Amino acid sequence: MLSEAPAVLIANTETTLGISIASRLVSAGVPALLAIPSPLPVPPSCSTTTLNWDDPTSIPQVFDTRHSIQTVVLGMPASAQDEVLAGMRRFVDLAKAEGVERFILVGDGGSATEDISSYLEESGVSFKVLGMRSADNTQDIRTVLQTALYSLFSGTAQPLPYGEESV
Repeated sequence: MLSEAPAVLIANTETTLGISIASRLVSAGVPALLAIPSPLPVPPSCSTTTLNWDDPTSIPQVFDTRHSIQTVVLGMPASAQDEVLAGMRRFVDLAKAEGVERFILVGDGGSATEDISSYLEESGVSFKVLGMRSADNTQDIRTVLQTALYSLFSGTAQPLPYGEESV
């Protein structure tokens, strides 16, 4: 049974960034799920699952949750082998089938980001690509990403509240 609150799935991001984003989402009342290549210690308020592009069986497990997932933050490698890109495309297809409405791609740019953003565009899913720095190089990606996520849920572009942990 799905809970009332839609969740944000943070998949394949650099672990510190993913945990930071998830913690801030949870502190703002937004359920956050982390899907990472290997289990790591995370704050108790964050749910985790394993996601490995080389293991097709790990992809459906990501969506085996009590939350509906409406937004996916997807960490993008600078480049990727064909098998990894195929896994990412399978993930996008399954996410769409599971009701995901938007993707936020985070990374340094490069061929993998271009490939997946083209795939998302062809599929008709709403998405945004965020580089590791903002256009004017003054904001760090955490602030940019948190602002983007908050705007998806509130309709305004305000940053998420900062917890007591340092980033």
